[in-house]
Amino acid sequence: MKTLFKISALLFIFAFLFNCTKKEETPANLEVNNFIWKGLNAYYLWQADVPNLADTRFSNVQQLNAYLGQEPDANTFFESLLYQRNIIDKWSWIVDDYIALEQSFQGISKHNGMEFGLVAIPGSATDLFGYVRYVLPNSDASAQNVQRGMLFSAVDGTQITRSNYPNLLFNSDTYTINLADYNGGTPIANGTDISLTKSSYQENPVFISKTITASSTKIGYLMYNSFTPDFDGQLNAAFSAFKADGI
Repeated sequence: MKTLFKISALLFIFAFLFNCTKKEETPANLEVNNFIWKGLNAYYLWQADVPNLADTRFSNVQQLNAYLGQEPDANTFFESLLYQRNIIDKWSWIVDDYIALEQSFQGISKHNGMEFGLVAIPGSATDLFGYVRYVLPNSDASAQNVQRGMLFSAVDGTQITRSNYPNLLFNSDTYTINLADYNGGTPIANGTDISLTKSSYQENPVFISKTITASSTKIGYLMYNSFTPDFDGQLNAAFSAFKADGI
């Protein structure tokens, strides 16, 4: 019994010291950034392309903590670790509201309906321009007659750059895109402005579903934007139509 008691006591002391050490390793004010860094370091698709996520980037916990403490805002810290945001990585996101997270699984988010991409302006190390990839139906962008293929080089009168695009396009519910003409790949403002406002929007992920006949062959074309269980009926209907068309 004495031996068993000693072993139990030693295990308790070890567990106590281990927990204390773990708490000391990650100060409370760094826990969120630590969670973000470790998650991206372990699972991020482009981890190898981000030097600050390298397994050998920090030689000890103190160095890591010093890095984590450089940016107190968790959203900004998260964005700083993404690889070419909206150019290569167009999908990573973070939320601190579990209700918003649950809604996102249902296809509900704050959206103005304009899906866009960003491209570097040739010859510039900083400037970008945007292009409209497509417009969601029954959205504000649709009501404002935003069209696929439109270009915009500025937002609210400010040139889009690699450093300011998150603040211009993601951190505001209302903004104005300043349209531009292609001009051989170096867009120039054309004087047309469109103001867009984000609101709660539930997106049907079955964006396009149609049968295309090429010569004598029928081809099913489906543009499916997310795995949203609320719209499984629409997805099944699309495949039923494909089957009926004999693709």
